[in-house]
Amino acid sequence: MARSRPALPAWATGLSARLLALTFAFVMASEVLIFAPSAGRYRVAYLEQRLAAAHIAILALQATPDQAVSDSLQMELLDQARAYLIALRRPDGVKMVLGGENTPMADATFDLRNRSLLPLIGEAFMTLVQPRNRILRVIGTSPRRPDAIIEMVTAELMARKYAGVVRLEVSADMPENLRGWLATQLGADPADVIATPGLLSLGDLTGLPVYGHAGQRYPPHQPVTHPRLRNLDRADPSAVFEEIRRGDILVHLPYHSFDTSILQFIRSAAADPAVLAIKLTIYRTGRRSPIIQALKEAARHGKQVAVLVEITARFDEAPNISWGKELQEAGAHVAYGVERAKMNQLQDASMIRELYQASLAGVPIVLNVRGLCCLRAGVPGLSPTIQVYSTLGRFLEHSRIYRFQNGGAPEFFIGSADLMTRNLSRRMEVVAPVCDPAIKNELDTILCTYEQDNCSAWDMQPDGEYIRRHPAAGEARRSAQQMFIDLSAS
Repeated sequence: MARSRPALPAWATGLSARLLALTFAFVMASEVLIFAPSAGRYRVAYLEQRLAAAHIAILALQATPDQAVSDSLQMELLDQARAYLIALRRPDGVKMVLGGENTPMADATFDLRNRSLLPLIGEAFMTLVQPRNRILRVIGTSPRRPDAIIEMVTAELMARKYAGVVRLEVSADMPENLRGWLATQLGADPADVIATPGLLSLGDLTGLPVYGHAGQRYPPHQPVTHPRLRNLDRADPSAVFEEIRRGDILVHLPYHSFDTSILQFIRSAAADPAVLAIKLTIYRTGRRSPIIQALKEAARHGKQVAVLVEITARFDEAPNISWGKELQEAGAHVAYGVERAKMNQLQDASMIRELYQASLAGVPIVLNVRGLCCLRAGVPGLSPTIQVYSTLGRFLEHSRIYRFQNGGAPEFFIGSADLMTRNLSRRMEVVAPVCDPAIKNELDTILCTYEQDNCSAWDMQPDGEYIRRHPAAGEARRSAQQMFIDLSAS
């Protein structure tokens, strides 16, 4: 016998219930119609960002004469672009490729030259429910050359991951299960989870206003104009060049003003009709930087402007490409180099061996190395005449000065490189001799000032430990950086 269906309650069959159902269906349909195109447009923007990153990496090939890079640099470029393979095809038939070996097969292809929104909407929804990490092949026009085609192979999850977690710092009172969950979500090894007592990110406290304890803070610092640049006529673009003709000028940052020295020099070059060309290298800067504006103005005035742009300035790749494009549109010639950031470090094994040999030969050696130092100082039978110290203060300094006694006729050099293997063997660096006697004396004063520091310098011990210097009883405090502030103001 057939079972009768239970009757619905009266409220479910009334006009109000039907109206509610229709309203719900209408709202859901509206949400889908609004969200679906947004998801598709987001997908396009996301993939365009991936192509822009790939384009930055491929520029390294254009910066080399034979359009080839070492295997290690190729791996680094692909890692930064988060790609397995990158290819650029130009209209003249030339094809440049990064990667290629062991490239996985693509699960899906996205051709951004075809901007049909419907397929991208479907793929955007598929990504939400995709159980595995798909391999994507993305094709589109080059951001720099619309007539060139760029192609990349990347992993869907790999493209979302910016870098591996090497250290996860948590509060000591964080529960163990929460630590484990957080490490799992971030892909961090449990051994790299560090429980820290007290507050995290103490640097954030520097902006906290504290009243009544002025002695616990550095006094405000205002860079001063170099003495030889103080009386220049700012309206006369040739004034700075006339002053330089009188003799070299050594600018010591951040004690001397950047705006009234380097920036004024570039602005003067952009405005002076006697200047025909401006050529320089820029590691990183902001789009609204006055230097970029001055270079654009110089290009508009018909001057030859050539800029070598750093393409691997970490976290600044996209901004560098962006303002590089602005310079090109203004008429400047922009090339992309492969230099990297530098820190004051001593790590190169061959250089360390040379220093050890010099020490064993009786040469006194004094090294002021702010950061990493793999050399051991004062070790009997190895480095008996070597002294290493590090000066740490309120400013992150990057001075690189080399002084050689040279039998009583000292020679001075300044440069861009640390004594690191990567700087000496795999990068383009510059070290220049200083010939002007007055500038030599200034450099000698800088080195001596560091050595006289008795409160912010740390001396290396033979076992690699550092001990901070302290003023002797009755001796005044001498901070190198404060002495530089005082010297620049005199």
